[in-house]
Amino acid sequence: MTDSPSPKPEVGPDPAPLPAEAVLPPKMAVEPITEFRKIPSVEVRASAGTGEMVSEEPRGSPLRIDPDRLPRWARSHTLSCIGAVGDSMEPEIHAGDVLVVATSCNEAVDGQIVVVHTDDGLVVERNRKTEDGRELASDNPKYAPRPASDDDRIVGRVAWHGSRREALGGSPVHGLAQIWHDALAGEDR
Repeated sequence: MTDSPSPKPEVGPDPAPLPAEAVLPPKMAVEPITEFRKIPSVEVRASAGTGEMVSEEPRGSPLRIDPDRLPRWARSHTLSCIGAVGDSMEPEIHAGDVLVVATSCNEAVDGQIVVVHTDDGLVVERNRKTEDGRELASDNPKYAPRPASDDDRIVGRVAWHGSRREALGGSPVHGLAQIWHDALAGEDR
């Protein structure tokens, strides 16, 4: 038996280049990033419980948040973000959540979640009006409300809470797209 060479296939003209839509499907396309708001971060935690003592307020990395995540009333206010510890505000606020606080909203309005500087330290609680004045109440039924004292000072109203990823819209792809956008624009993280 002799080995005969296999016939070579006929080669036609080069195929046409693929359109851009075929290379990157529309579902995978990244839309242009809208402007995210940068909110200054303070390395301070508000206790959803017994209080967190504040001795200094070093600056942390700013929180980037999709402005649509903020309620309309908060968009024109001075905002700052801090961390939450404890479980007294569960199921609304969890330990480790980031709190965006409108520091220019420091009136005692019934039902609002506020950050309060107390004798015990910094706490995040729900402000409630009572017949005798007001109280600081937890959302978690394990904790009893306590009367607010005259020395308690409302630092601000909680405008938003959640994780840093949720601040960008909840999508890790969206968050990576924002980082990529910032890198191309030459912004620091």
